[in-house]
Amino acid sequence: MSDASPDRSGWSAVASQFYDHWDSLRDNAPAPASEVFLDNPNVALQPFVFILEMTERNKTHFRLMATELVKIWGADFTGRAVEEVFSPDVAARYLASPRQCVTTVCGLWEKGLFGNISGREVKLELIYLPLTVSAGKPNRLAGVLAETETTTKTAVRRGIIAIEGRRWLDIGQGIPNQDPNIFSVG
Repeated sequence: MSDASPDRSGWSAVASQFYDHWDSLRDNAPAPASEVFLDNPNVALQPFVFILEMTERNKTHFRLMATELVKIWGADFTGRAVEEVFSPDVAARYLASPRQCVTTVCGLWEKGLFGNISGREVKLELIYLPLTVSAGKPNRLAGVLAETETTTKTAVRRGIIAIEGRRWLDIGQGIPNQDPNIFSVG
């Protein structure tokens, strides 16, 4: 566990529990090892967990997409590049801040409005936290996605509608100078 604790204002119980679980696996390192994270799941949170892997070629792949996320999105994206799921432009803009979590070794909290598989607007909360791999470089992000509200309003599209807020999570290594709210849907 780290002495650093990020600002948790606005977090749901799911987000807070996910952070505490991730933090408990760090063993005084900047981030837990990917293997340790996978070998020690929080059973209650596991259906909402995802893992993204950032490659050297500036691609991001879904390495794990849990069951509840498959239900929300209506598809299992495990093994697919994010750039195949969303348009390359949207993927590049959306992933700019999560990529910073890998290079800076920090976290990212986000709330947004998404169109789910049933065509309804859904308010979601996400947290991205780094994982290390065997080489010691954190090129994976573990995350949790919590549905905070499903509206009766019909979504204008499936996928990302709006990012309502993002903020960096200082997990003991500092945070980027870049504003995490650079993404917009146009």
